[in-house]
Amino acid sequence: MTMMTWGDYTFEVNRFAYQTLSRSTEFPWAKQDRLQNVSAYQATGKASETMSLQGIVLTAYKGGAVQPDIFRRLGGDMKPQVMTLGTGENLGWWCLKNVREEQSHIMKDGAPRKQTLSLELVKYGQ
Repeated sequence: MTMMTWGDYTFEVNRFAYQTLSRSTEFPWAKQDRLQNVSAYQATGKASETMSLQGIVLTAYKGGAVQPDIFRRLGGDMKPQVMTLGTGENLGWWCLKNVREEQSHIMKDGAPRKQTLSLELVKYGQ
């Protein structure tokens, strides 16, 4: 079952099923100090959005240990992709900004049994 898609990549149990999705919206306000008065604030642009996905990849299970490298390749393409939830809701264009991988349960040959993966995406303004 599809949880979400980002371009051609499908988030699902057989690949990378994220356990946590965090979304943040920041509204840009610039502080304008005023002599003998309370500071005023001025809107300086449109809101910016970020999204963080965190999950676990069990390397012996279907998607395997290649998932972090797939994201590194997609991020290296430097192209925004359309993000769509499994419900069909289109979230617009997003860019992969950061891939963080943590390996644990290391086997004798140095390969991890478990990878904790964190992705940081930013909304692409058009």
